[in-house]
Amino acid sequence: MASFGEERGHSSSYQSGVDSSTEFTRLTQLISKNIQQISQNTNKMRRYVNQLGTDGDSEQIREQLHDVQHYTNQVAKETTNYFKSLAHLSKSTSSSEQVSVVTY
Repeated sequence: MASFGEERGHSSSYQSGVDSSTEFTRLTQLISKNIQQISQNTNKMRRYVNQLGTDGDSEQIREQLHDVQHYTNQVAKETTNYFKSLAHLSKSTSSSEQVSVVTY
């Protein structure tokens, strides 16, 4: 990319900044949505667990608890990956910003 000159480099840095901003927004929205889902599922699991060993205990309650646990674990793993992507994006953006400062 250096062979295209500083003007091209500036344009690429600017474009990366726009893409980074869009990706940052997308990731933070996904993380927020997933955290809300995890919170809601935690409340569901609490209700199911409180029914265990009582007259309300049933195979259906246990299956629902298992299903919610499984789904919540998947959402948590997905959220962890979003956080990792966000951290990587943050490092990339910092490097890009440093390069942009040098080219000015």
